[in-house]
Amino acid sequence: MPAKDFLPLLLGSSFLSCALLPCQASAADTRLDFSLPPAPLASSLIAIGQASGQQVLFVPADVAGRQAQAVSGHWSASEALRQAVRGTGLAVRVTASGALSVQPV
Repeated sequence: MPAKDFLPLLLGSSFLSCALLPCQASAADTRLDFSLPPAPLASSLIAIGQASGQQVLFVPADVAGRQAQAVSGHWSASEALRQAVRGTGLAVRVTASGALSVQPV
């Protein structure tokens, strides 16, 4: 199997494993300046999670082939994610542990 076929599995397992880690409540409320161009949705979700320190969970198959909207402005991680997924048929939900989960509507 080509290495590119393993990418969704690696991304999915790394994001799902984040659910086991404690979430910092302050990360959800922190507002940051974002300037992300339209991009493959998985890339934008990862960038928002890394910039904010917030756990962002998604199933790679749910975001495959979807394009994120540009995210520009002073946003919390959840607000930035909502901007990114606009028009994709996906929504952002907060899990019981405080992680942000991107799921089909």
